[in-house]
Amino acid sequence: MASRDVFRGFDRADRITGLGAVPKITLTSAPRPVPRIDYERIFVLDGNNRMLSEFVLNDECPTEFDDLSRSIPPDGLEHGKSIFREEYVFTPFRVDDLKFVIVTRGTPGIRERGFIGSLLAAAKIHLGSFLEPSPSRPE
Repeated sequence: MASRDVFRGFDRADRITGLGAVPKITLTSAPRPVPRIDYERIFVLDGNNRMLSEFVLNDECPTEFDDLSRSIPPDGLEHGKSIFREEYVFTPFRVDDLKFVIVTRGTPGIRERGFIGSLLAAAKIHLGSFLEPSPSRPE
């Protein structure tokens, strides 16, 4: 097989006189470092920011619900808007009438937030009435 048969797919612009075909090179950027995110806790709140449940993902996390309640701004928790407290980040997600507040070390990026929101919406469906506040009984 002749060399011209091997390089048949190259355009004439790719040939340099006397050197044959010159391959096209596409430069890509080096991979960017992605900040590490450690998931610590999940607080499940009702519409009045009262805790319904807590899921501990890391037993060594010193952050408690009191830390979250002291960090809530006067205008309340906004869906997807992170609150920073020392090295921890509280990111609330509203799913129907509940708020899931994810406690992380490191700030979740836009991709992580989309994934977390979808995951929590699916989790609420499966948890069902477990997370709903119990109705008060007349005495």
